[in-house]
Amino acid sequence: RKADAGPAFWERLFLIGVACSGTVWGASALVLFPVGETGHQLFIGFMLAGMTAGAAAALAPRLPLFFAFALPALLPLAVRSIIVFDYIHMAMGVMTLVFLAGMSLAARRASGTIHSALVFAYDNHRLREEVRERRLVESELRASEVRFRDYAEIAANWFWELDSSFRFSYVSPQLLRAVSLRQEQMIGRRPEEVFAQGEQQVAAWRSFETRLRDESGEQVFEFDWLRPDGEQLTFGLMGRAVLDRGLPATGYRGVGRDLTVERRASRVGAHLAAHDVLTGLVNRREFMRRLEQAVETSRVIGAVHNLCYLDLDKFKVVNDSVGHAAGDELLL
Repeated sequence: RKADAGPAFWERLFLIGVACSGTVWGASALVLFPVGETGHQLFIGFMLAGMTAGAAAALAPRLPLFFAFALPALLPLAVRSIIVFDYIHMAMGVMTLVFLAGMSLAARRASGTIHSALVFAYDNHRLREEVRERRLVESELRASEVRFRDYAEIAANWFWELDSSFRFSYVSPQLLRAVSLRQEQMIGRRPEEVFAQGEQQVAAWRSFETRLRDESGEQVFEFDWLRPDGEQLTFGLMGRAVLDRGLPATGYRGVGRDLTVERRASRVGAHLAAHDVLTGLVNRREFMRRLEQAVETSRVIGAVHNLCYLDLDKFKVVNDSVGHAAGDELLL
């Protein structure tokens, strides 16, 4: 269907129409060529020349369209003038051919100029679009940076980032406050250079680095840190490698938080679960666990253990006669 035809179909149809128009005007030069009327012949020649000049301006963007009009419009007049075989008509025919050649050259130059202008306009438009898109991306990046900074400053957790050589490239303000260090004391340094206190912690940090480099997914790490003010803290990290299309890791990033309160509560809970509140001695369940462990080590490796059993005679009389408070005081 014509409604579904593409640009090529309509261009061919327009080319046929232009060629028919040029043919009609060229035929009119033959039909209306009055023999012996040089003035009329010149009028027809000037009229066709003017139409060809207009075609050169109007159809120059597509040179095939110009030639489809100009050749059938002027060639018949030029041939008809030359075959008369007198000087005036031969001069008229030659001038028509020269004019056709000049208009063809002018149309070609105009086509090149228009094409260059369109290419420049397209490139300029594309450049403006690229500039606009780049500004939009830069604006979004700035907004994302501000958003990330706000989150990093108000979040309960803190954020960290390491470069490919496992050196700090970013730490959030919460981390700096938690460890009582300045930014210049951490940026550009390896974690074990900042936090490791002893060879055991150095090995633990390097093990964490190996896991980040060699394993996919999130990796978890905990470490103890003695602050410059003497307070013992426990921190937990979770991080992963920054990967880009299968290439080696370009860095590592993650989050962290202070686990000191949780670990202290956990240790207190574990102690209370295994010890008597009053005396601080292990309770029955912890005693049985240790006893089973001792028996097992004796069976497996032949370890020797000693068990001391102490009984307080008539202690129940104290509890029953004067109360458990007095019994507790007696124990203490």
